[in-house]
Amino acid sequence: MSAEGSSCAVFVASSAPLDQFIVQHPDYFFGSSPEHAHIQPDNLEILVNHLKCAAFELPISLDERFGSVDLPALCEQLGEAGFLHQSGGDWHWIDEAYPADTVSLRSVTSDNFVRPAAYIPSSDTSPIASCTELLQSTPK
Repeated sequence: MSAEGSSCAVFVASSAPLDQFIVQHPDYFFGSSPEHAHIQPDNLEILVNHLKCAAFELPISLDERFGSVDLPALCEQLGEAGFLHQSGGDWHWIDEAYPADTVSLRSVTSDNFVRPAAYIPSSDTSPIASCTELLQSTPK
């Protein structure tokens, strides 16, 4: 379809918090460019998971920097938890699991939250409502 034409996007939402937020606030999704990802790099949950993935790829040297975090202390904690082992001054990944399997690009946790979908009245003329009405009228 050309840039001047219309289109319909279908979003199949799960019970994941991000999916539920988008269902409740579709303008957040459709009103901005998808190219600008925003994360909170100081979030410990995100930071630890990124550090695990980094250690899986290459050993972590104690003189490396990983933001403003105390890297030696964090590596020590991951060592005590059985993920890393220090050898020759570097921290090496020793866990059997592939750490990227537990990292989601969509959320920080795998916990599920259920929120019912919002009702969009048929008198609404927005493209989102038109698409919703189209999907509701399609035989299953």
